[in-house]
Amino acid sequence: ILPYNLCKHSDIQDEYIILSELGSGVSGTVCEAESISTKAKFAIKRINKSTIKFKDNIIKEAELNRQLNHPNIIKCYDIYEDESTISFVLELGEWGDLFDFIINSSNKSIPLDLAIDLIEQMLETISFLHNNKRIVHRDLKPENFMISINTNNTPFIKLIDFGFATNIPE
Repeated sequence: ILPYNLCKHSDIQDEYIILSELGSGVSGTVCEAESISTKAKFAIKRINKSTIKFKDNIIKEAELNRQLNHPNIIKCYDIYEDESTISFVLELGEWGDLFDFIINSSNKSIPLDLAIDLIEQMLETISFLHNNKRIVHRDLKPENFMISINTNNTPFIKLIDFGFATNIPE
């Protein structure tokens, strides 16, 4: 499905050990994995090729994952394709998604100063996509913002899932 230059055509399990499932959707699953060589942790989004309805969407997602570089956009390290699966090796959002972060917080809310900071990060990220890259995400929701931790032990967001993204016409 993917152009040869966008992915590795080898078995992902030669380089990563799948540890546990983090979530699942209609087209696949996201698992926590560990690099065999470095022991670093990653998220691996595995898409069953038989569930892909629009080949162009998965190609666009792979291309965008490769080109986007922003502190609040999840980093894609590698893409693998085998006979049945396309796997994206992604940066791990240590604290899960924003929806679960809010639901699991005390009183189902987060402190105002943290909420303001996270919203500023979201708006900055969306502005970067629209103004710098001319990309519309088209699937913004709390489940598509992962929460990571910075060096000050403060939560920050990482936008994920560019499966519905498109370029803004000029």
